[in-house]
Amino acid sequence: MFCTNCGAGLPDGAKFCTSCGARLDGGQPAPAPAPSPQPTTAPQPATAPQPARRRRRGPVIAIVCAVVVLLAAAALVATRLLGLWGVEPPTVSFGSREQMEVSRVTRIVPRDASGAPIAHYVVKLREGTAPDGSAIDVSGLPYLDVTGTDEGFSMADFGELATGTYEVTVTADDQAPQFIPPVSVVDETPDAGTEGAPPEKVVVAPAADAATAEGEAAAPAPAHRGRYAAYLSVVRDIEAKSGEPTLVSTPESSSYRQFWAYGLAYAELVDFGDGEERLVVAYAADSSVAERYPGSADSYNVEVWGYDEASDAATMLWQGHHSYSNGGYAYVNYGAVLEDGRRFLVGTFSDSGCDFVGLADDGSFGLAHSIVVGADISDDGDFNGYTYTVDGQAVDQDTYFAKLAEFGLDSPQGDADDLSYTLAADTNYQADVEATLDVASGTVGVLEQLAGDLLDL
Repeated sequence: MFCTNCGAGLPDGAKFCTSCGARLDGGQPAPAPAPSPQPTTAPQPATAPQPARRRRRGPVIAIVCAVVVLLAAAALVATRLLGLWGVEPPTVSFGSREQMEVSRVTRIVPRDASGAPIAHYVVKLREGTAPDGSAIDVSGLPYLDVTGTDEGFSMADFGELATGTYEVTVTADDQAPQFIPPVSVVDETPDAGTEGAPPEKVVVAPAADAATAEGEAAAPAPAHRGRYAAYLSVVRDIEAKSGEPTLVSTPESSSYRQFWAYGLAYAELVDFGDGEERLVVAYAADSSVAERYPGSADSYNVEVWGYDEASDAATMLWQGHHSYSNGGYAYVNYGAVLEDGRRFLVGTFSDSGCDFVGLADDGSFGLAHSIVVGADISDDGDFNGYTYTVDGQAVDQDTYFAKLAEFGLDSPQGDADDLSYTLAADTNYQADVEATLDVASGTVGVLEQLAGDLLDL
């Protein structure tokens, strides 16, 4: 039999419903409903069907669907947030030389040894290199003054940066500058959840202290300084020995005024055609140049310096002397830019020939070409003419002149297309000597700006 109130199944002869408590009227039992498939779940309390409650079935389904959608969305958001908050972003170490790839908007967050964002720091770009290896000028870019938050900074904060790899330092209050790993800026959208994509955030933290076998902390790794600090060290050494860029002249009462550079006479960062910046300097060979006109071929030393990343130091690539003219003028001289982009420093250019310093055909740097002019003197002392040698091979005069023209030097086969910096000349070229000294001072200023504080590490 069944309860007439709620429809629950009851044993025959029951007086009250065991489900709803209703009194039974003792009439004939209602016929059992047709059987239907039931879910294999725990039985639910039966209630009398009520139309009003059935009408609520739609909203309940909608709410359930909405909950399912919200749960799915929450799961997606939670997965995303785990990548951002629940799981630490990638961490790199101060001083590491392992390059890190970021987008322009990737947040770079410097932290201290406790794991907290550094309270206040200055961020500075020290050097930039394009994908083709050429230098990116960072000397005019601003510094970032950052108050410590977990948002850090991004490379976009510096403005429009060219794609490339940058050397970046972080200087906390009362501390020396620290290099973060080389930062490779790529034009991609950051995504914490996509393999190979730049991260949305990178943490830079102090390196874990290495330990010796005895358990004592090992000595810290040498501080990295970079190309411009290495070049600045060269310049400072020269100035300490020879003096700063200085203009010297004969007395005003002299009937023939002469002007020349003393100390660090010339300094410039030069691209010889491969995009790499090398430091070229000229300086007085000895202190006597301060008192006399530098009319001899060895009055100025000229040097080319490169940067060796492995040793983090400048290396001398070539040393020689200045070029000079028949009139006794002294120069630092460069030939014309060739079709392949190479340019050569003309070492010791004179009537006896010259050396061409730069990139050889195999890409190595150093003495790339040499031209020698000699005199053919007989055993009896008679002059029989000149001899010409190009790269060790005897040539005729026309070939010699053609070679000079090829490199942009003045010859009967072509007008000069060279670049000269005057080191010493008469009063008519005083402004040229001053301009050369200005180049030297300007180069020192750029190096001091980019790396002056790094030499104190």
